[in-house]
Amino acid sequence: MNRINQTILKFSGWTQIYAGCLFIVFAALIGNSAQAGMENPDTGETCQGIDCDAFSDTAGSNAGATSGSSGTTIDLKVIDCDATQDKDINAVAWNIVDDWENFEKLVEAETGANLGNCAKNRFSKNGKVKCMPSDKCKNNGDCLNGWSSPFTKKIKIYPQFLTKIAGLDQADRRACYAALLAHEFAHSCDLGEDGAEDREDAAFKYWKDRFAATSDTLNMQLNCGLD
Repeated sequence: MNRINQTILKFSGWTQIYAGCLFIVFAALIGNSAQAGMENPDTGETCQGIDCDAFSDTAGSNAGATSGSSGTTIDLKVIDCDATQDKDINAVAWNIVDDWENFEKLVEAETGANLGNCAKNRFSKNGKVKCMPSDKCKNNGDCLNGWSSPFTKKIKIYPQFLTKIAGLDQADRRACYAALLAHEFAHSCDLGEDGAEDREDAAFKYWKDRFAATSDTLNMQLNCGLD
């Protein structure tokens, strides 16, 4: 009987040690996951929000992206863009959707108009962004920056804009993308030119205000080539 009791006690001891090890491993995994999803308030970088593989999909992959920390998911389709353009566009859309309440509040305060669900849906789940080749310029050879029309979910970004911002720092490029996407998605939701321009200005202001890494001197007209 004593031998049986000793065996049981020995088994129980090993079980406790094993359970303790599992707890330590589990806690470490949770800690790493939380750290990976944390956001840098100066740059807007989050693990899956900007720098992780979810935003490094090859051009035209149409893969959605998620955030490990907030659970925000987007399914924006990015078509025929290079890897940097794809990553920038997805990062802008993700950060706007993840902070939609504040984005909406600022845009509505700046424009005096309701932002509505259509714009959010374009950024988050049904919008399409296509980077156009150089031989697809419109406007008599003078490329537009972007194009969309009412009730279409796709916007086109032309080489004039893409080339203009290519040499900017990451945060500055993304401020330009935020402005252009807000403008063209406004058109896709049947908003006239004046309303689209107002949203463009507001989105640019939002990005600069939110991310301290954006240059203080960044100018939407001079640096982004936008009106």
